[in-house]
Amino acid sequence: MNYTKGEWKVEIARYTNKYPSAHIQANGWVICLLANTDNPVFEANANLIAAAPLMHQELEETRAMFARVEAVRKLKGYEQTRYTRIKQALAKAESK
Repeated sequence: MNYTKGEWKVEIARYTNKYPSAHIQANGWVICLLANTDNPVFEANANLIAAAPLMHQELEETRAMFARVEAVRKLKGYEQTRYTRIKQALAKAESK
């Protein structure tokens, strides 16, 4: 999957207007902007976006772990449900 590599960081910009903006940055570039919002959870949303690459990497590693387990034995119940949801989440992130 192609996306901007490197650590994503949030910078809150408070200009002269009433509402702040959140800049998601990586490698010195703004890669996402949440502009002038009065949404009370906009900083939490910005932090969630900034965490996306790390979460994607962790899901990929967990998917691979489940695949190794499934190669040895059949996944059942909770394991199968988790594995299916992880594959669905990754597919959504990768537009599949």
